[in-house]
Amino acid sequence: MYIKIRNCNNFEELEISIVKSATIAKLKKEIEKQLAINSELQRLYFSGKHLEDENTLYDYNIRKNDVIQFMVKSDKMVTENLESPKVDKNKNDVNYEEKKEKEMEIVEDAVSDCYAVGDAVDCVDLKYGAWFEATITRICYKNKKLVYFVKWDLVDYAQPFQVDEDSIRPRACRIIPENDLVVGQKVMINHNLDDASQVGHWYDFEIKRISAAKKNRAFFGTLFLGNNAQSQIYRTVIFNSEVYAIEKPKPLKDRNENDSNFISNIRRIVAPECSKCFDKLDVKCKECGCKVCGGKDNPDQIILCDECEDEYHIGCLTPALPKVPEEDWYCPRCKTDDTEIIKMGEKIKKRQKKNGYKKSYKIMYVKKEKRYPTVRKDHRGPIPGIEVGTTWWNRVKLAEDRVHMPPIAGIHGRESDCAYSIILSGGYGDIDNGIEFIYTGSGGRDVLGNKQNSHQTLTRANKALALNCRAKFNDQEGAVATDWRAGIPVRVVRSYKLSKYSKYAPSEGNRYDGLYKVVKYYPEYDEDGFRLWRYLLRRDDPLPPPWTPEGKRRIAELGLKMRYPDGYEKKNLEKKIEKPEKKLSIRNNANEVKDTQPKKKQKVEPYHLDSNVSELIDKDVVNAKLWQACKSYLASGKACFQNQVSKSLQCVCCHDLVFKPVTTPCAHNICQSCLKKSFVAGVNCCPTCRFKLKKNLKLPINKDLAMILILLFPGYERGRK
Repeated sequence: MYIKIRNCNNFEELEISIVKSATIAKLKKEIEKQLAINSELQRLYFSGKHLEDENTLYDYNIRKNDVIQFMVKSDKMVTENLESPKVDKNKNDVNYEEKKEKEMEIVEDAVSDCYAVGDAVDCVDLKYGAWFEATITRICYKNKKLVYFVKWDLVDYAQPFQVDEDSIRPRACRIIPENDLVVGQKVMINHNLDDASQVGHWYDFEIKRISAAKKNRAFFGTLFLGNNAQSQIYRTVIFNSEVYAIEKPKPLKDRNENDSNFISNIRRIVAPECSKCFDKLDVKCKECGCKVCGGKDNPDQIILCDECEDEYHIGCLTPALPKVPEEDWYCPRCKTDDTEIIKMGEKIKKRQKKNGYKKSYKIMYVKKEKRYPTVRKDHRGPIPGIEVGTTWWNRVKLAEDRVHMPPIAGIHGRESDCAYSIILSGGYGDIDNGIEFIYTGSGGRDVLGNKQNSHQTLTRANKALALNCRAKFNDQEGAVATDWRAGIPVRVVRSYKLSKYSKYAPSEGNRYDGLYKVVKYYPEYDEDGFRLWRYLLRRDDPLPPPWTPEGKRRIAELGLKMRYPDGYEKKNLEKKIEKPEKKLSIRNNANEVKDTQPKKKQKVEPYHLDSNVSELIDKDVVNAKLWQACKSYLASGKACFQNQVSKSLQCVCCHDLVFKPVTTPCAHNICQSCLKKSFVAGVNCCPTCRFKLKKNLKLPINKDLAMILILLFPGYERGRK
């Protein structure tokens, strides 16, 4: 297997081929061969653990493509370990304790000009960015700075906490009628950021525009999160509750009897933290209460997990805790196994292999490395830029190019729409005759997928494939297409696994064989009496099949090669170079010596543009330089040309192929919708080069460029707005 070694100093990566049973000492020797660094100076880390020499890669659960951090011990680090421990000179100082006391925070009670202890205020919670009701419990100086200790009114057992004067203001109590609201006014409103129809928290809102409707008037403006306008959101809101005026601080000497907001006991409505029990203390709820019993009583005996912040009663734990611990505490779900934490110099506990099935069924899930930018997941028909006969080494690369998305399932589709692609791998006893084949639906297999143990149903993926047939849907008897060519096309991929049963399958990889259509679908019963759904599919593609002489000739002319994972070809080439050449015997004749000259490369047929595309490219004078660069790839074939066009015309905002392109004065192409969003956000410049654009700049679509992309990548505009 291959693993990656990443240098922590310069972040360079090195790939090494090694077996799982190899020791860390052997791995260090391999690194020493390639980097010429002594193994004794190497430090290796994986998943927060220091790798010890006597352990194996299997002991640390290191798998294929995992990254191991690599550091080099310097001479300075080695000598520092031998030096005597450093002595804190400050502790030997006679006045050390006096200096330490002076450095401590000095807290003294104080008097504020605008607030007094017991005042009702609004305090901002930076977690939500909203204002909540609170009461001042203490005013003091802390390191010569005036600070306030406040307590939330929403929770009875809340503890006082420290805030600055900027984080509080007098309690809002004056309600403003909706008809009195004007543009430019800043008020406090109740708004739910996730669902505007529900009760939310209280935020500051500055009105920018008011709709002309008499009922349910909409207000467009700026929603402020936190104090001092730390974050702003442009929102259109409809007020579902009262609108409060924002009160300004008032000196204590100027207060009178009408200043009821400083002693207000009125509670404003707020969104409940728990949507299940709506914060009712008498209702047991495991979402906001104890995760074991659901109770909310005895708050002094509730402990919070320092990882997930879930609540537990100390008496409900197993075993029960006598008191709330002072150090960090983690719940059973978040607690880390002590045996997995290995310090430097300690030995790892040997892992025992688990007993499983006699035959191992392992499926490797590999993360997709890229995303094909031209089509959506629900794209019907051929994929732009993917030729018939293209082969992929594994199904992950197949999904990256959007030909067949599922990494395991044989049918890709939606029962509310249709099937987009299928893959033939011979798992269900499919009958393959090349131009047409009988395909079996999915479902009804045991855990290992070897034996049928229940009936198949015409639902989900099976129903999606049935909807491709040009006939009325029938989930009992099936249906036959009246005009099978008028049905919805489905992309067909043949896997190398099918080569055991069919001569039309490739010997390696997964090959795209073109478009097929469903002629009919019907139920059939197997030997054990279980119902299976069968589909008859027939080829309807103008291009020749890849197994025919015409198809093979076309593959050679286009220069289609196997698409390997990144780095695969490079490693195989290195292996071939490292292999020593076999010594020839003296008895061997000269005719037996293999020719060491490199093989001639296959000629790739150059791609010739259609006359319509050539005329449109000549008309697109603004992008003449871009098209000149792309035309240089025509000699390398159609696939290389399309790949270069998709890279050159990729929108920097949405990272997709530009749709309804707008060519800016600085000769950059952006999607019209992306550019409009940029202007609405107040960014009046080119997203690519930051060239300043006029605020009232018109955004006409480059029709010539738009038509070129539709002709080169048919179907890419489907689902785009």
